[in-house]
Amino acid sequence: MTTSPVTGAIRPLPRPENLGAKPTATATPAAPETPAPEASETTASDAPTSESTDPVPALPQYLSYDQTHPDLRFPALSVPLSPSKGAEGPAPTEPAAEETATEGTAPPETPIDYPLGQTEADTHVYQYGEASQSEELSPKEEKREEQANCGPASAAIVLKRLGIPYEDLHNLRIDGDAVVGSDKPADGVYAINADQLRTMVELNAARQMRDVESERIVLPEDAEAAYDTIRKALADGHEVVLRTGNMDSNGNGGHYVVVNSVGEPPDRQLNISDPQNPDGAEHIESFEEFEQALKKRDKIGMPSDILLFKEKPQKIDDPFLEARMSPPPEAPAP
Repeated sequence: MTTSPVTGAIRPLPRPENLGAKPTATATPAAPETPAPEASETTASDAPTSESTDPVPALPQYLSYDQTHPDLRFPALSVPLSPSKGAEGPAPTEPAAEETATEGTAPPETPIDYPLGQTEADTHVYQYGEASQSEELSPKEEKREEQANCGPASAAIVLKRLGIPYEDLHNLRIDGDAVVGSDKPADGVYAINADQLRTMVELNAARQMRDVESERIVLPEDAEAAYDTIRKALADGHEVVLRTGNMDSNGNGGHYVVVNSVGEPPDRQLNISDPQNPDGAEHIESFEEFEQALKKRDKIGMPSDILLFKEKPQKIDDPFLEARMSPPPEAPAP
């Protein structure tokens, strides 16, 4: 060994067999070859992941009328497929339940404003306040109408129950050719008669291509007979408007209400929608109060009456469609 003159560190001497030999490069073990990816494997350029180098990200597949862009598909007919299953076979043919809930559903036959099936409270109309307001009238003219709006309000209740829209009570008066608040009749009376109320309902029904029949029946003076007449009309499926003396007032001999139902004897009572009460949707009147109202009306020389309303079933003019909708004939007995 020798000592380095600079650092004093000991360094090994060369072996005798290596003296005069040329230096050789040290052999390095070769790295194992990496097999090239097969054609069937998914590469980074087409893998549907967030690390894709493709400038356009992969999109889920859709079964729709438009196969070029998912934003142009039909939602009710599109079924998203899992990317891992997109190439395995045909897409499922059964759409999701929430997508078919509205598919093929026909539009409602009645206007959405007043759908059928509502309760008495939903169809009640209070003759005072907001229901009698109109941009065409001054506040004073509105007051003239609302104190006599039990008739138009009763017509409005019937229209609601039939699912027929109307504009407002003022325009119902115009439909019935009745006096309005801007008029000044000689007798100062703004009440409407039975024919005007019937016209209000029939005209608004006709505007909706609906055929509503109406009828006026004068009630017998006998309270029990009058009560039975109302009960029969309700049983026949009519909407019933009753005009008699005001059952909640001592001074008024004429007032319109809509009869919801009547009790079976001996529990006689009337369930009415009374337009003069804000909470009068299901107002109960006893048989005795009904009897007194008939007498009150008779004292002013006017009979009590009821107005009946019922929609006629629509006739199908298409023979082929009518045959399809008719029940199949019964099979002959063996």
